[in-house]
Formats: sequence, structure tokens, C-alpha cells
Amino acid sequence: MFADNTIPPLVFERKNLPDLFSTLTSGHERFKREIARAKEANHSIVIIIEGTFTDVLRGCTHSTVKGITIIKQLFTFWFKYGVQFVCCENRAEMVTYITECFCSIGRMKKIKDTNETKVAV
Repeated sequence: MFADNTIPPLVFERKNLPDLFSTLTSGHERFKREIARAKEANHSIVIIIEGTFTDVLRGCTHSTVKGITIIKQLFTFWFKYGVQFVCCENRAEMVTYITECFCSIGRMKKIKDTNETKVAV
């Protein structure tokens, strides 16, 4: 939430590799419902993965699903539902990514608010 109590229209769905594989296999239908709710609220979802693209490709030790299958699903979610994904090497990188994303939204909001104030005057 920003200082003026507005909520950025973006939700990060943080996943480690086991969570990601579980969500896109046994939790697939639940996740699609979550996407639908976000769209109804005019929010975007970004799946932020604690692991590199290569880590996802290698697969998850407790899953029978191949990593390439998960990668294909991630791209399908992106292009079919607008749910982007980003891979981060570790939690620190995830924190930086999320922070910079929200800071950018805040900067854009500030510019928009300033321009609207100028037009109103």
C-alpha cells in the first residue's frame, strides 16, 4: 500500500521449486481460480520463482513432472492469462526485484498524479 492508501494493482505469487511444481500440477485448477479473481479485481499476477530458469528445467526431486513441462505451462500462463513469471537466483534477489517493481509503480503514480494536478489547475 502506498502512503495515500492506494494499493498497487500487482500481486507477486512467490514460489520455491516444490511449490511451483505443486501449483502447476495438483493445484492447477485452484491457481486458475486465483487468476480469475485477480483479473476481476483488475490486478496482475507475477509468479516469482526462487530458482533460476535452469533450476526449473532440471525439475524438482519430489515430482514426476519434467521441468520442461513446467516451463511450457509458465509460458502458457503468460500468453493465455497474462500471468508473467520471473526466475530469481535466491530470496535476496527476489526481494530486490519486488522492491524495485513497486518503487517503479510508485514513481509512475507520482508522475501521473503530478500531471493530473497540473491539468486541474
